Amino acid sequence: MADSPTSYARYSGTTMFPRSAADLRSTTHCPACFTALSSVVCGNCGLDLTHDAAAELALVSTDVAGLLDERTELIGRIRFESALAARQAAALADARAAAAPTAAAGPAPAPPVSPPATTTTTPPATTVAPGLSGGVGRPAAPAADAGPRRSSVQVALIIIGVSLVSIAAIYFLVYAFINYGLVWRSVIIGAITVTAFVVASLLRRRRLTSTAEGIGVFAVVLVYLDAFAIRANDLFGAGSADALVYWGSTLVISALGFAVWHRVSALRVGSVAAATAFAPGVGLLVAGIAEPLDGSTRLFTALLAVGAAGLVHPFVAPRSGTPTSLSVAERAIAATIGGGGLALAFLVGFQIAWVGEPRVSLELWAVAAVAAAHAVVVVRSDDASVVARVLTSFFSALGALALALAVVLLAFRTLTSAAAVLGVTVAPTVIVLVLVLLMLRATAPGARSAFRAAAYAAAAVAASMGLIAATHVVVNAVRAVTTAVESSAWSLDFRTLVADPHPDTVAAAGALALVLLLVAGFGRLTGTAARLRTPLVWGAVGLAVLLVPLLGSLGGVVVGWLAEAAVCVVALIWARRTARAADLPADTPVAPRLRLPLGVLAAAAVTLGYVLSWASLETWALGSIGTVVLLVAARWAVPDGLVAPRAALLATAVAVALGGAAAAGYQFGADPFVDRARAVAGLAIVLFGLSAVPLPGVLSALDRRSVFVLSTAAIVLAAPFSGTDTLLFGALVVAVFGWILQRGVDGFLLERRVAAFALAPAILWLLASVTSGLGRGSVAVELFPVVAALLAASVSLAIAARTGSRLRVAGDAGVALVAASAVLSSVLLGETAWLVLLLAAVTALLSAVSPEGLFAAKSRRKHLGWVSLVLATLALWWRLDETSVTAVEAYALPLAGALLAVAALDWRARRGNETPVLVFAALLVAVVPVALSTAGYAPADGDRIARAVLVGAVAAALLLVGSVARTAAWARPYLDASAIAGFAGVVIVAVGQCLWASPADATADVWLAAALLVLVVAAYGQCSGRPGDRSFTPRAGGAIAIAALTIVAGVEATLLDPSPLGFARTLVTVTLFSAVHVGGQLANRLPFDRLAGWVALASATILAVVAMATGSVDDVEWVSVPIAVSLLVAGGARLAREPGLRSSPALGGGLLVLFLPSLIESSDGSPVWRLVAIGVLAVAAVVIGLLRRLQAPFVVGGVVAVVHGLTTFAPQILAVYSSTEWWVWAGAGGIVVLVLGARYERSLRTAKNVVASIGNLR
Repeated sequence: MADSPTSYARYSGTTMFPRSAADLRSTTHCPACFTALSSVVCGNCGLDLTHDAAAELALVSTDVAGLLDERTELIGRIRFESALAARQAAALADARAAAAPTAAAGPAPAPPVSPPATTTTTPPATTVAPGLSGGVGRPAAPAADAGPRRSSVQVALIIIGVSLVSIAAIYFLVYAFINYGLVWRSVIIGAITVTAFVVASLLRRRRLTSTAEGIGVFAVVLVYLDAFAIRANDLFGAGSADALVYWGSTLVISALGFAVWHRVSALRVGSVAAATAFAPGVGLLVAGIAEPLDGSTRLFTALLAVGAAGLVHPFVAPRSGTPTSLSVAERAIAATIGGGGLALAFLVGFQIAWVGEPRVSLELWAVAAVAAAHAVVVVRSDDASVVARVLTSFFSALGALALALAVVLLAFRTLTSAAAVLGVTVAPTVIVLVLVLLMLRATAPGARSAFRAAAYAAAAVAASMGLIAATHVVVNAVRAVTTAVESSAWSLDFRTLVADPHPDTVAAAGALALVLLLVAGFGRLTGTAARLRTPLVWGAVGLAVLLVPLLGSLGGVVVGWLAEAAVCVVALIWARRTARAADLPADTPVAPRLRLPLGVLAAAAVTLGYVLSWASLETWALGSIGTVVLLVAARWAVPDGLVAPRAALLATAVAVALGGAAAAGYQFGADPFVDRARAVAGLAIVLFGLSAVPLPGVLSALDRRSVFVLSTAAIVLAAPFSGTDTLLFGALVVAVFGWILQRGVDGFLLERRVAAFALAPAILWLLASVTSGLGRGSVAVELFPVVAALLAASVSLAIAARTGSRLRVAGDAGVALVAASAVLSSVLLGETAWLVLLLAAVTALLSAVSPEGLFAAKSRRKHLGWVSLVLATLALWWRLDETSVTAVEAYALPLAGALLAVAALDWRARRGNETPVLVFAALLVAVVPVALSTAGYAPADGDRIARAVLVGAVAAALLLVGSVARTAAWARPYLDASAIAGFAGVVIVAVGQCLWASPADATADVWLAAALLVLVVAAYGQCSGRPGDRSFTPRAGGAIAIAALTIVAGVEATLLDPSPLGFARTLVTVTLFSAVHVGGQLANRLPFDRLAGWVALASATILAVVAMATGSVDDVEWVSVPIAVSLLVAGGARLAREPGLRSSPALGGGLLVLFLPSLIESSDGSPVWRLVAIGVLAVAAVVIGLLRRLQAPFVVGGVVAVVHGLTTFAPQILAVYSSTEWWVWAGAGGIVVLVLGARYERSLRTAKNVVASIGNLR
């Protein structure tokens, strides 16, 4: 220090110069040598940071860093503003050179080079002027001319301050109006307004731009308040003037004045206000002058005037010497207001033209003219900015839209009905084509954009009119289809008129055809026919489909669509044969572009004809047969290489044939329902069998698969309803065997598997028909499904011996389906369910057998033996239930014994890893059901308590033996199984006994304590192994400990109530869990490690919440203080262990738990002891934080002290605020905010220093 009598600089020792400001702000590096700190004494230079002057050193370092940042900011400002001035001069020179009549020959001069960007060793303060990395003389990038960016926070502060001061000024004016006379009112208003303008201009000259702009906004607000006051006080007769004329004149005059003010002061707020007020002022002025006109015309005239006034937008220029890019906002505002007014004028004008009497829509023509003027002005301004392009597109589109609608209304009102349909469809199309032609002929980019936008807008009208015309034709076609579809099948005569075309419909069809011709001619004229060919062809296809319903009668429409499809199919076949005759590839048609449209037309026509044919008895056969013939014939039009389309056509023909078979069976059969199903099933079985026959050259593999899929689906849907025809189902079984027994058809493996799957259902249907014919008894009827499954399983096993195992899985799936349905039906409806379950178990066992046997087999098929065991167990339980056996042991112990037997046999056969799992399952089956039977909500009785004690003792023995015993490694899994089963039994018995115990006595606590003791002993037993002992399982012990804590917390939460015993339970449990948390964090040894400690803390927190909710404790401190103390003790231990740890993660949670609950409780009235305790503890935390240099106690204690003080003295603060008018506080606050905004950078630097000082604390 300069004024110190003794200089200590010579004792500084190792002192390195900082590399950047970040080194000065860092709290993890030594401030002398900048080496990373591992303790409070630097290990490199030995600087002791526990000295009293260390805090002062940190503050000085932070101040120096701030000064370095400010120095770098000043250097950056000098470079930026110098480069910006050079850039603006270059842009002005380029603009003048572009305005010259001729351009000088030779290469253009190189743009001036910008000064180098600031580079410094202080990364946070590095300043690079935006946009200066490229050439500085390119006016085509106006976005780079922007000045230095202001902080968004500073701008927000200025906006808020101006808003508050404006509100206060408004209310002050109202106050002045009420309390002062006319002279003083005028003096006050004028003085405030003039002062605002003067202050804003002076601030702008002093380069306080943001603050000046904010005061300028306030001045603009005052101008219009003055205008309101002039009219309210009737100065100069303003009160008697027309309101619209007065305010319109005010807006226009003020806009001109604001523009002059902008030129003089260079404040942007002036130009923005002028651009905003001018067009609305003109509109209001015109509305006031046009008062004699009717309401709609007056509104239209005013809006049109707003749109016309918006023509000033290209002429909105900034102050001389500034780039034109700075006027983008003003131009956008003026254009937006003008465009909005013109758009509203268009809507009002359209409404007037729609309901008005004149035949010529002058309003729309006027809108079109003004919009065209806007577009011409923008295009001629040679402005290539984004705003100019948007304005060009908007005004061009609006003008074209108005013009197109005017022409449409003219045609609609002057022509007859049919001619009007023709005119309103064709006229907009002509306008679109003319605009597109002009766009293609235009050379200037702006003109091309204008014509393009206009063409799009007119195209929208043309599309709407075309859609209306198409709607007439489509509605006629839809009427024909819906008339036939909505009628019941075969209910109409083929001479019935399904459509009655109106002359308007014919005119609409003619208009659409004429539009297609016009577009085609336009394509030939402009050379764009290739691009228009595709939409024209598809439009012709659609029109061809829609013209057929004009024939009227049902028969004519059906024949017409079928004939249209036939013509298309013949044309496609002819095209393919022509290609073959010309030695072209087989898949090359003569007209490639017409193949797809002709195919789509044929598909649509044949579909519609087929659908409509079902409406008449005379036409359905023709439609079905004709459709099948056309689909089969269409295969000849498809090249041989396109296998998928040919298969799709064949599949569709098969589906149509199946539908025809169903109709024939329904029409000609004795029993319509059964005969229809029998006809479909018969044809499907024939097709199913034929698909198994190879026919090379006729049917491809995909064709056979398609027929297979469709016939299979038809069999599944129709066979169950086709009666008891034994011959039919016998044929089905033969067809299935035909697919299964094929050889050398590996390509059809999936189909053969499906056939194998269908074998069991086919045998089921065959046995059902046989038993129905023989009249067997009820027992046979119940047993034949499972017998069918058994036979299918046997056949599947025999076939697997011949064809391999590839089909057996599918066959087993069919067997499973049939067996499952048999079991389900017998369980729900039968009387011999146990016998069916037993036969199903035999079936499952038969499916589980493989050549290697059962237990020694490597195939996964052996696992079906478990299904057999389950079914056999169900059969046993079913029989026991029928004989009224209720003892749980009779149900559980036989199954456990069976599992142990299986485990023994498996161990004998393979000695595999599955044996311990089986033993574990057996123990669970033996323990868990019996343990569950001891739980309940009935009153306690000696027998049940004795059973509970016995089962609990057995489970505890299993758990302790499995946890404590030490044995060979091969037996360890069996001990683990014993421990897990015993754990489940102990938990179930203890929890079950606690659930029905009354909270008023300690019975539940005794059971819970016993279970906790056993679990803790088991946990320590799991963790008591020695190194090298393979039975050492510490993680299991930790899991048991966590489970014990969770169980105790959950059970205790259900027992809490507002009684002394509930209070004792809460206090003991929360304290115990908090102690477990401390022990786990300090010792970190299994089973109670840190994870268990956090689980204990979470459990204590949940119990605390439940205790407060149930009323077990009255004061929150009984549960919050133990938890907070445990967190603080554990956090303090972490701080001692880890020198680099900050105090927030270590102590923050404990401090919050200590203060927040009590602080919340004190918000609605609390005893004095709580208020005093909160204050004392908060101050103590702040003092400890300062003394120990700990951040968390200092911050949390300070915040709590402030909040506690505010909540305590809130009534007194509210009284002071209510004693003064609110707008006075608003004005004062606005002034404060404005001052903060003006001094934002310095205030921010001060705040950063304070935050950095707090951040230096640990």
